[in-house]
Amino acid sequence: KTDMSCPEEKAALEQWLREEVCIPADSDGKISILTATPGMAPKKAVGEAIGKGGYGRVLVAGTPEYPWHESLIHGERGKVIGFLKPSQRLEKVIVPVDLSPATLMILNFLKRTILEYPEFETTAVHVLSGRHGTARERWREMTVIAGVDLADSLILLPMSNDVASTLTQAIRDRNYGTVVMGKRGLSGIKRWLAGSVSTRVFRDLNDQTIFLVD
Repeated sequence: KTDMSCPEEKAALEQWLREEVCIPADSDGKISILTATPGMAPKKAVGEAIGKGGYGRVLVAGTPEYPWHESLIHGERGKVIGFLKPSQRLEKVIVPVDLSPATLMILNFLKRTILEYPEFETTAVHVLSGRHGTARERWREMTVIAGVDLADSLILLPMSNDVASTLTQAIRDRNYGTVVMGKRGLSGIKRWLAGSVSTRVFRDLNDQTIFLVD
């Protein structure tokens, strides 16, 4: 627990947040910390703070069972929403992608954050709904457009029952500690990264830090 009235403890917490969310040291991004107080309505307080601050990333530390966490996912557009968990596997990162244009936003987020840190091991996964070759070719094209060195990082997963359960099973089986995924696909044809999929993955995982990119 951090005493926010103590400048040294507050500075230490801000430094930890920068490391946790992979903000490069030369970034001038502002970090504002909102702490819970007795009688506070978290959903309202967070919503008001976001509205006033114009923040691009919103990070929440705590357990995922609070209903307002899910409403935060659906209510905030054009932001990265992160739910932070203490884990020994944070540096093992999985990135589910649907290969729609929204994937480029995820790659841009990775380029400015996690990929700045060589100690992080980043793997992309795609749940198959078509030919292998088409998916790999599309992925390579996107990594070139985004300017990231991830062309050979893609794993193709055969779908089991549905996309969400396929992803959560892979995340657990392969012991990933961090998940970076889109809140929704932008292609009308693509459906597997629609809001229902990201919401289900969020609900089903308890131990992973999750970043939802919109």
